[in-house]
Amino acid sequence: MDANATAGKLHGVTREKLIGKNAVEDLVPPANREAARVNLQKLAAGQMSWAEGESLRTDGSTVPVEIRVVRIQFEGRPALLFHVRDVSERHMAETALRSSEALFRSVWENSVDGMRSDG
Repeated sequence: MDANATAGKLHGVTREKLIGKNAVEDLVPPANREAARVNLQKLAAGQMSWAEGESLRTDGSTVPVEIRVVRIQFEGRPALLFHVRDVSERHMAETALRSSEALFRSVWENSVDGMRSDG
């Protein structure tokens, strides 16, 4: 129905070009569309309040997103308000943390020096 400029920027188009697109068919990578349809149905039914997935940009690249949905009234009719947020930075931070933890574990387990943890 409508979109803001930030949604357009996320997908690599102007807000005006984003309006009218099908959220699943036009904005989700083909390999993820069936899962997106299932999640959309659960979000619409109130069975879940958020989901993670990928959004498809017009240049063919994808961006990891978190989607939250709120039920609203739009022009007197029930509608869903989607909050779609780019979570690329969070994913990079989580990857860096896992890498750091793996390095620490490797140092701990393979050290020739005695070590102990007091906590």
